[in-house]
Amino acid sequence: MTQIISSENQRVLLELHALLRDIDPSRWRDGIEAAFRDRLSKIQAGVAQMRAVARTDGKMDAVRERLDELARAVRDFSPSQSIPCKHTLQEEWLTFRKRVAPYYEACAHALQRKAVRVPSLRPTNYARSLFHVFAGLGSIGLLEFVLPLWSLPWVTGVVALTCWVLETTRRIWPTWNQTLFKFVFFKVIAHPREVHHVNSATWYATSLFVLSLLQSHLVGMVALAIMAFADPAAAMIGRRWGRTTLLHGRTLEGSLTFVVVGTAAALLGMHILHPEVCSWPMTLAVGACAAVCGSIAELFSRGLDDNLTVPVSAAAGTVLAAWLTGMPMWG
Repeated sequence: MTQIISSENQRVLLELHALLRDIDPSRWRDGIEAAFRDRLSKIQAGVAQMRAVARTDGKMDAVRERLDELARAVRDFSPSQSIPCKHTLQEEWLTFRKRVAPYYEACAHALQRKAVRVPSLRPTNYARSLFHVFAGLGSIGLLEFVLPLWSLPWVTGVVALTCWVLETTRRIWPTWNQTLFKFVFFKVIAHPREVHHVNSATWYATSLFVLSLLQSHLVGMVALAIMAFADPAAAMIGRRWGRTTLLHGRTLEGSLTFVVVGTAAALLGMHILHPEVCSWPMTLAVGACAAVCGSIAELFSRGLDDNLTVPVSAAAGTVLAAWLTGMPMWG
């Protein structure tokens, strides 16, 4: 196993990850295609070398199979050398990324099972971002206008439990896992990594259950508003204009966007839905504290998904700021 996880082999996969990450609508620039082809040719040579090494180690059969599939995908889906126009050129590369990403994630998952950490992909997905916003707004609507507070732990608990049951069953039966991700809904909004890992919807449902235990309309609304708007905004800005890398692929530009958008979303939500507790200095302090806590959670989220850590941390920031400012949270 030491051969397959050598620094050189790991470098090849990291280069492929970087290439697939850079082939993104938010990062595309005119004239970048030549650099992509040069990087791709080096990656193809590196993957071929990794396959040769894996064949010498009988304990790495699963990794070898995934590498074989990855090599074929990179070869078969590589964009044509003769593409007539810029628009078609970009579409060809985006299609390449879409088709190769699942094979990369399968290979990364096989290596992770051998205690080799390889980063996952989180490509721009506008449908997912839009769903993210509407899921947050829908959750706020249920919290504020439909469900009584006492019922929230029961309702969200059932939803979260259902999600975790599905997670368990798709680990037990791989065919069921593949079937789930063939549904149009999952194909459109899911990241490739979620085929092999707990998906974000499960973490989000779990966060709803945790928030419901607080039994506060205000705290839940602020946390959900920040999650609904700040998280996708930070991702878009970070991918498009992020230059200063902080931790785990996050950027300073994305984190600042998170704080600004999160504060604005929290302020707007409090003034529309809870005008009885609103004074500008107080709501600004609460919104900013919640957004900063959510941004810090996103920055350090690695072992846990940010769909859990961000709303829970934003709720903690709301409670802290409300306690310090004297803003009523219950009642």
